[in-house]
Amino acid sequence: YHGRIYGICPERFGQNWGFEMSCFFFVAENMKDNEYIKRHECGHGLQNVLMGPFQIVIQAWSMLRYWYRELMFYRRHKQPKTYYDSIWFEHWATDWGTRFVSTDII
Repeated sequence: YHGRIYGICPERFGQNWGFEMSCFFFVAENMKDNEYIKRHECGHGLQNVLMGPFQIVIQAWSMLRYWYRELMFYRRHKQPKTYYDSIWFEHWATDWGTRFVSTDII
């Protein structure tokens, strides 16, 4: 995906998620055609390049935010009051990923 390696995880691992691991990322099978999630995960990769070992803090908060929303809202069939990107580090990832894909700098 625009020079990045990514994998698609089978449906048994869940739906509606992506996971970035430095130079590659994974998406759930139902998200394989979703441009938003791929751009977002690319943005997390760019954050990783910039932040180096401190990226672990953003990754931890991102994971906690995902699971909090999953358990408190989605599994209870409720909608959260805020968008996923309403917190700065998620918005930053989406913004950078979108810029990366649109400029195709690789």
